[in-house]
Amino acid sequence: MSINLSDLKDKRVAVLGFGVNNQHLTKWLVNKKIQVTVCDENEEASKSHPDLKNKVEWQLGKKAFMNLADFHYIFRTPGIRPDHKAIVEAQTRGGAILTSQTELFFSLCPAPIVGVTGTKGKGTTSSLLFHMMKEGTSNALFNKIYLAGNIGRDPFEFLDEIKVEDLVILELSSFQLFQAKIKPKVAIILSLSPDHLDYHTNIHEYVAAKSYLVREQTAEDIAILHHESSHLQSFKALTKAQLYTFSRSTKVSRGTYVSSEDKNIYITGEQAPLLKATDLLIQGDHNLENAAAASLAAYLLGASRQNISSGAKAFSGLPHRLQKVLELKDVKFIDDSIATTPESTMAAIETFSDSPIHLIAGGVAKGADYEELGKVIDAKCQSVTLIGRDAKQIAKHIKGDCLVVPNMESALRAILPKVKAGDVVLLSPACASFDLYDNYAQRGDDFAKRAKQNSKLINGE
Repeated sequence: MSINLSDLKDKRVAVLGFGVNNQHLTKWLVNKKIQVTVCDENEEASKSHPDLKNKVEWQLGKKAFMNLADFHYIFRTPGIRPDHKAIVEAQTRGGAILTSQTELFFSLCPAPIVGVTGTKGKGTTSSLLFHMMKEGTSNALFNKIYLAGNIGRDPFEFLDEIKVEDLVILELSSFQLFQAKIKPKVAIILSLSPDHLDYHTNIHEYVAAKSYLVREQTAEDIAILHHESSHLQSFKALTKAQLYTFSRSTKVSRGTYVSSEDKNIYITGEQAPLLKATDLLIQGDHNLENAAAASLAAYLLGASRQNISSGAKAFSGLPHRLQKVLELKDVKFIDDSIATTPESTMAAIETFSDSPIHLIAGGVAKGADYEELGKVIDAKCQSVTLIGRDAKQIAKHIKGDCLVVPNMESALRAILPKVKAGDVVLLSPACASFDLYDNYAQRGDDFAKRAKQNSKLINGE
């Protein structure tokens, strides 16, 4: 949906949900002299931003969703579904226009946008692409490169700075994409697996939400898709964009692929590698796949092989993604707290499968199926210790050494006396964190902190 600032002038605007995504939006709207009402079920929401307290109207607590039909525009936070009863009523009875921070940014941004989504890897892929394009700024490809999303800045922090000769790389979740009418210059859809089924009604709706990244594209745009995806054909049918694919197992007809011989990344029809595996500092075969997507996008946007190689070498990885946080007595402690699905945990286990692995997993399951993960744990982990609300749900799929404990402290105290030189203690939860922590970052930090505090237990000392 295309929205201009003039469309919002002298209109009643509701910001529905005052989460992180909408806080910067609200400040931006206020600075543009837009009449804003913040609607949030949290009665304390206004206290988190005292600078806005007297600049907007507040509908909080039980009154949050009342009288939405009185508003001309409703900006929903990604965590609230577009078919929420109060929203549907406002649209039907009052003719309110439902939109979002994401749609408004796409409408107003003067520079081309690269949108990146997928179940896992979108943060890494976005960051890799940012570094690859940033290395090319000296060649005047783009004036300035912006990275935004959950791993970067909020786009409304810098919208007014963006010039037409810049480039924006935007990481996007299924919540942000759901029913959004947006048109990125380049769309990247990574591998998809069941996730957020506590929000989406089923896997089909989850995949459909991701597809909104390509639906509005035209023949002047580019769509980069995962070659092995079972949804590849349906995505192709939904877009008019120029189509490319990437793969870590198949020599694709148009795109990039990882060679089975040397693990380098090649672009179709060219003999020299686009990116050498040795240029990558991040671990895991799944990150070769992410690099294949990022390097393809960089190449199509005009980056040279040197730009791409230098960018890859400049990126050492994101926090809480297969990050080594401690090594003591030849025991490695790996923080992969970002892994909130079974598939991402299986990829982490595979990365360290040459070493004895002591896995810490568990949390909030989000409707996931753990049968396949249980098989991988039994085959490749020396032990698994489970924490969190749904620990027992995972435990029933594990036949080997499995212990359920109440928290991270208990998990490390149980594991450390058993570890030996060469072992890996891997936090890769396969679950969300919000039963015990505010977010995955806090969980990862707790793991690192308690590993250091209890390190004297290694080898039974």
